[in-house]
Amino acid sequence: MPTAKEVMIPLIVRAEGAAPLTSVRVAFEHAAVDVPFAETTPRHEKTEDPVGERFQWVYSSKDAYEHIYLNHGEDLKKGGGGRSCLNG
Repeated sequence: MPTAKEVMIPLIVRAEGAAPLTSVRVAFEHAAVDVPFAETTPRHEKTEDPVGERFQWVYSSKDAYEHIYLNHGEDLKKGGGGRSCLNG
């Protein structure tokens, strides 16, 4: 999770400095359920399918977020999508 200092950096400052638009970092890991992980285990592949799409995720009655995917390719790693808290 980001530090309190990282969270307090305004979005406009991040954008002006060509920094990622979020201080949250993520790593995607591959796994298998109920079978050993092997070379033949399906893996998540990179995709640009969500670009131009909006998704609303409702996590509870108090937390709902809208994710908007704006950019292609390498821009996605630099925060090319947007999130807004709709409730919570």
